[in-house]
Amino acid sequence: MNTDNESFLDEDLERIDVVAEMDHTQLGPGSPELSGVTLPDKHFTMARLKLQPLFLGHTVLRPGVALLWVPLSWKGDYRFNGSIIDNSTVGLVTGAEGYFTRGEDAEVVGIALPQATLHDDLSVLAGVSRDELLLPDGPLSMPAPVIQRLRRVLVQHTAVGGVSPAPGWAQSLREGILETLLTATLTISNRSRDEQDRIIVRRAEEYFMSSFPNQPSLIELCQVTGVGKNSLYGAFQSLFGESPAAYFRKRRYSASRRVLTRSPKERGLVKRVALDHGFTELGRFSAEYRQLFGELPSRTPTG
Repeated sequence: MNTDNESFLDEDLERIDVVAEMDHTQLGPGSPELSGVTLPDKHFTMARLKLQPLFLGHTVLRPGVALLWVPLSWKGDYRFNGSIIDNSTVGLVTGAEGYFTRGEDAEVVGIALPQATLHDDLSVLAGVSRDELLLPDGPLSMPAPVIQRLRRVLVQHTAVGGVSPAPGWAQSLREGILETLLTATLTISNRSRDEQDRIIVRRAEEYFMSSFPNQPSLIELCQVTGVGKNSLYGAFQSLFGESPAAYFRKRRYSASRRVLTRSPKERGLVKRVALDHGFTELGRFSAEYRQLFGELPSRTPTG
C-alpha cells in the first residue's frame, strides 16, 4: 500500500492495470491538483483521489473491468455521466464508453474489480440466474444508511499517513460493495439517455484525438457522431455543462500544461508547446492560459 499522499498526472494513473485511458480537463481558474493514494489487492484495485479546481474527467476501463465510483466530498454540483449526484448516489461503470465526471474540490474513491466475478456474485446473492440479472451502467441511488456504511469502510481503508488496513479489510470491503449494489441492481434499465450521451461524446473525443491539435468543426463532429447539432450540444451540456468547442479548447490547454510541467526548461519552450497544441496566437494563448491556471505559461514549473 502506498501510504503517502501523492500528486498524480493522468499518465501516472493510466499505468494502473485496470485503466485504459484517462484525461482531466481544467475548466475553472486555480492551481491544478490531482492527488491521492492507490491500494491494490489480488481481487480489486482501489484508488482515492482529490481533484481541484473545477474539472472535467473521462476514464475508460480495460475490457472486463467494472468500477464502483463512490464520492466522499465535493463542492457545488458534482456530476457523474451528466447526472447531479447527492449523498445517496454512487456510480457503477460497466460500459465500454467509460464514465464522465464534472466537479470542483471533489474527493472520490474508485474500486475496480472483474466484471464477470461481480456479475456472478450478485446473481447468487439476488437468487436469480446470471441472464436475469442486469448490471447497470451509470449513477445509482440507494438508502442513505447503505452508502454511509460503505463510505466509512472506504475512508478507513484508504487513509494516508502510514495507516495500514486492518485485518480482514478486503473481505469487509467486498461485502460492502455487494450490499451496496444489491439495493439497486435489479431496478435499473438496460439503456438510458446518459448512455446515449456518453456514446456521442466518446465518438467526438475519438475524432478530436485523431485530428489533434486541430479544433474539430461542428460539421465534422456531427458527421462522426451521427447526430445533429442539437443532440451533439445536448450530450456535451448534459455531461460537461460545456459546448463542444469550449470543451475541446480547454482540453488543449490542459494538455499543453501537462507537457510544460514535464519538459525541461529551455528557450522557446512555451512557443513550441503552444504551436504543438494548435494555438497560433501566442499572446492570446498566454492570456487565456493565465486566466485558466492562474499563472503565465512561462511561470509554470517545468520538468
